Amino acid sequence: MNERNRPASRASSVRTLDPALLDEVRATLTERHAALNHRLKLLEAELPGDVIDGPQDVGDVEFVRLQYENTRLQLLDVSAALRRLESGEYGLCTSCGRPIEPERLEAAPEALHCVACSGR
Repeated sequence: MNERNRPASRASSVRTLDPALLDEVRATLTERHAALNHRLKLLEAELPGDVIDGPQDVGDVEFVRLQYENTRLQLLDVSAALRRLESGEYGLCTSCGRPIEPERLEAAPEALHCVACSGR
C-alpha cells in the first residue's frame, strides 16, 4: 500500500487539529445537543398519545412526527460526534481514516467523512 492510499494513523490525525478548534466544536456540539434535546421534548408533547386525545388533523400529526424523527436523528449525530471527541477519534473520516478538513468541521461539527469521501 503506498503512502497516498494508507489511512492516517489515529493519534497523528487527532493531534493535527487545533486545540482552539476542538474547544469551539465541543462548545457548539454541547449547545446543539441541549437545544435538540429540548426540541425533542417539545415535539414529543405535541404527538398524540392515543385516540382519546381527540381528533387530530392527520397532516399536522404527520408533520410533527417527521420533525420529531428528524430532530431525533440530528441528536444521534451530535451525540456520536461528542463521543468521538471524548475518545480522541474526532476529526477522522470514518471511511478512509484521514483527517476531515478543519473548514468542514467548523461548518458541520458532526461530520463523519472528509470532503472526498462525502462526495462518493
